[in-house]
Amino acid sequence: MTEPTKPAPEQTHAGVHYMAEFWGAEVVEDPARLAELLHGAARAGNSTVVGEAIHAYSPHGITGFILLAESHLSFHTWPELDYIAVDIFTCGDRADGRAAVAYLEQELAPERVELQAVSRGRYTPGKVK
Repeated sequence: MTEPTKPAPEQTHAGVHYMAEFWGAEVVEDPARLAELLHGAARAGNSTVVGEAIHAYSPHGITGFILLAESHLSFHTWPELDYIAVDIFTCGDRADGRAAVAYLEQELAPERVELQAVSRGRYTPGKVK
């Protein structure tokens, strides 16, 4: 397994957590399609996939989780609400969670996107063990 890279000396946080809400996007119901999307997002974000789990619900809805060497990507649908929740948390100086979100936006063509980015694990440079 590839270990995540340590934060660059100029970083002041361990990672960035992107929380994206897609409204009016492509309806994803097929586990193979979701796997394709999640792996594509990981590639776009320069991340390394180390595991995955996907579950399709009845009568509809799907959840997928990709474990990354750099953290994780998750995807949850509510077709009855025309809504998808995407979380992408990456750490280190190599992975780009925003690029992963952009890939999913391009692929799913949502009518509306709400995006939040939260720096996690804030620290003072030079004080890290």
